[in-house]
Amino acid sequence: DGNSQVVYYASEEDFEAGIPIINPENFFTSESPQVIFAEVVNTDNECPSSTQVSFDIIVNPLPLVDISNMDGSVICIDRETGEIVSAPTLDTGLNANDYEFEWFLDGEELAFTGSALIVEEPGLYEVIVVDLATSNSTECERSSFAEVIESSGVEFDV
Repeated sequence: DGNSQVVYYASEEDFEAGIPIINPENFFTSESPQVIFAEVVNTDNECPSSTQVSFDIIVNPLPLVDISNMDGSVICIDRETGEIVSAPTLDTGLNANDYEFEWFLDGEELAFTGSALIVEEPGLYEVIVVDLATSNSTECERSSFAEVIESSGVEFDV
C-alpha cells in the first residue's frame, strides 16, 4: 500500500534497538549467511506491523579464474610445412568436476567445455566459468581473456 514501507535491520539486536539499515539498496554484508529482519511500517503514523520476518542473505563467491597471465602465448608454426610445432594450453587451474566452462575464440563459442584448452588458432580467447555448487541458485559466473598469437620463428642466413 502507498502508506507503508518495509524497514530492514541487519540483526535481531538492531531490530530490537530500532536501528534500521539506512540504505537497503546499497547494503553491504560482511557475513555469510546473515539474517536480516524486516517489518512493514505505516508511514502515516509510524506504527509498525505486528508481524516481523527474517530471512538469510547468503553470499556465494564468484569463481576465481584468470587466464590473462597467458596473454601473448605463441603458437609456433613450422615455416616450411605450416604444421604446428607447439601449441600453448590455456589452463584455468580449476577442477572440471566443480565448474562449468564455456570457451570462445574471437567471440564465437567453441565446442570445448573442459578446464584447459590446447590452442591451435591465434585470436582472443575467453573462458566463462560457473561454479556448479552455486549455479542453480545464483547463476554467478566470471570470465577471463587471453590473446594468443602465431609465429613461425625467425629465418636468417649464415
